[in-house]
Amino acid sequence: MNTKKVIAGLAAAALFLGVPGFSSVSAVSAEKAPAKAPAKSKKLEVRKMDFRYRTDKNPLTYKCGEEMRFIFTLDLNQELETPIDFYIKWSRSGDDGQFRCGMDRIVSGKPFEIRTSLDRPGFVFVNAVLCTADGRTFSKLDSTGNYFIRFKFSGGAGADVDKILPAYDEPADFDAFWKAQRKRLDAVPVKAKMERLPDSILPEECRGNQYEIYHVTVDCAGPRPVTGRLVMKAGLKPKSTPAVVGFHGYGTGDFSKASFTAQQLKGLEKIIWFDVNAHGYELGREPSYYAEMNKKLGGYAFRMDENENRDTCYFNGMALRVMRAFDFIKTLPQWNGKDLTATGGSQGGLQTVWAAALVPGITEATPSVTWCADIAGTGIGRLGGWRPEFRAGLAYYDAVFHSRRIPGTCYLNSPRYGLGDYVCPPSGVAAHFNAANCRKRAVWVQDCSHLYPPPTDIRQNFVVEKPAGCGITGTAPQPVKAELPKVDFVPAQFTARKWTLTRADGTEVENFQFEGKRINFRRERAADGKDLPVLSRVKLTGELVAEKDGYALVGAGFDWWWNFKINGKEVYGRTLSSGCNSTAAFERTDWIFRVPVEKGANSVEIEIVLGEHGFGNVGVLPASFASREISRNELARYSFTQKTFPEPDRGTEIGIKGGALFSWLFGGKVLTFRSAQPYVAGLEYREKGTKDWKTVWDKSMSRDHEVEPEVESGKTYEMRIVQNAYLDGWKIFRSEPVEMTF
Repeated sequence: MNTKKVIAGLAAAALFLGVPGFSSVSAVSAEKAPAKAPAKSKKLEVRKMDFRYRTDKNPLTYKCGEEMRFIFTLDLNQELETPIDFYIKWSRSGDDGQFRCGMDRIVSGKPFEIRTSLDRPGFVFVNAVLCTADGRTFSKLDSTGNYFIRFKFSGGAGADVDKILPAYDEPADFDAFWKAQRKRLDAVPVKAKMERLPDSILPEECRGNQYEIYHVTVDCAGPRPVTGRLVMKAGLKPKSTPAVVGFHGYGTGDFSKASFTAQQLKGLEKIIWFDVNAHGYELGREPSYYAEMNKKLGGYAFRMDENENRDTCYFNGMALRVMRAFDFIKTLPQWNGKDLTATGGSQGGLQTVWAAALVPGITEATPSVTWCADIAGTGIGRLGGWRPEFRAGLAYYDAVFHSRRIPGTCYLNSPRYGLGDYVCPPSGVAAHFNAANCRKRAVWVQDCSHLYPPPTDIRQNFVVEKPAGCGITGTAPQPVKAELPKVDFVPAQFTARKWTLTRADGTEVENFQFEGKRINFRRERAADGKDLPVLSRVKLTGELVAEKDGYALVGAGFDWWWNFKINGKEVYGRTLSSGCNSTAAFERTDWIFRVPVEKGANSVEIEIVLGEHGFGNVGVLPASFASREISRNELARYSFTQKTFPEPDRGTEIGIKGGALFSWLFGGKVLTFRSAQPYVAGLEYREKGTKDWKTVWDKSMSRDHEVEPEVESGKTYEMRIVQNAYLDGWKIFRSEPVEMTF
């Protein structure tokens, strides 16, 4: 029986439940391409415009060092009485730690290119948006009238993709650990409680004992049992039907009261479908129960103290429930005894990979946008994603190491990997795919983020298929620290009590000393006696006196963003793009770097955007600290705040998490949007026809945001994005409002 369409649909549903060596980056205009004959128009009609993108070859087939060309084309398809200048605002980052950005003009009918390369196996990530000089962005409906086509691009390309390996070695006792977990599970009998749900929950045309639907609870080792909904056509004969077990994406919501459509049930008629909750919640409980569970589990899997130990990782209980779900499904008399599929997206994709590796007899695994693959990839300079910070215990749950253990009898069939997905970074997904030694297939989608697959009108799919026996082993080379030339650091010292602090309002505090001790700059009070506010910008000026020409070894640590200049030259600093101070010590040993000095007095200027604590320290360090000096790679990667942050997008791309179907099925109105900078942003909204705006904020330091405004079904609201941005000072930007009907 062909269940691929059914499984693909279920996988999508499960997903929504929940430096040196760098060659160059350049943006160039290519030769003029033949333009389409434009229709006459006095006013810009966005529906006629086309914005296209591509790479000059399959984005998965570049080699290390080979030039990658990202090609963008704008066709206005109309003549304008008053010409408009259009721009591409773009950024390039990658697994080599490099970042570049720009804003360049694009002319209708004339391709615009961003050219770059990568010096190691990995991926480049390119963001590009079409805009006008005043920040206007564009979108239009596709040919079906159901999906928005964005005039922007968030995608990428890879170099030597089939050679990408995990960033670290798997634990030596990996197999022994999972053997012990299986033994724990076997000590608990497979005892299931099945509560059949009444026909009244089904659409009227599906009633009359056409389907059997159960709430299932199965005893399990670990903190909670397996719980889920079992669906199958009534009257199935013994040993007649394939079984599919589906797993959910990240989240803590209740799914047990969600209704079925007739179309969904029709699609499930040829399989046994077991929809498993990730947490073992009791099913059918009152709202207060789920509210309490959500509160208890908030931030699960991200608790670093738990993740230090493999036994205390939250994933441990989840993995036990994955195995036990299949123990249960194998007991059903209707299962045909041979066809067994695991499916899910994101966190559900991770659970699917666990199942394929840990459960004997699975014949097909369809993980989509697999989460938590190569979790420690950032340790070797790869771009990270929204996932737990690596700790030793997480290595036992990494999708890469489980992929290595998928048997040859299982088909790994991944329906979607996003080249712009930085919840599940492409390098990690590729490492997990490369590790599998079974027959395998993956569909890579260009301009595809975690929750945004582009409409079919413009979708670019790239399919990779490999026979069994092609899995690769090993660990990626660890980055070699590029040593700075050895020098004899000259004696130097900051002039005591000659530091001056200049506040954002221009007032000054003079003659204070802080070398060698921490000072809370926020407590250097303004004239009104109040502490300086968070994110206020201050400047320290002073002198560094050297005995002779050469280099001094300086250490510094400031909360939050800072940069250091000597004699007017920028030397080093920490910004949001480089991880801020990256430590809460705020001591002069946080960051150690050399500064060029001339004999005598050298002027020093330190700019700081103060964080919540506001502490800071700076001083000259003895040469014995030179072994901790930042590497040449670190220096090359550093770029200053005001130079790297583009002006915020003023686009109006607001979506419903999981789409309208998700919202209708499961209730709630969680809206998604994206900000140009990884910082706090929100939505302002008001019912159409009313005056006052309400605001709901997402305080996460992210570019991808989720909020839940208080809106009512059936009503139309005006929505606009509000975001903070740093452009030579903090400013608030608002998008143009759009109307959304719920």
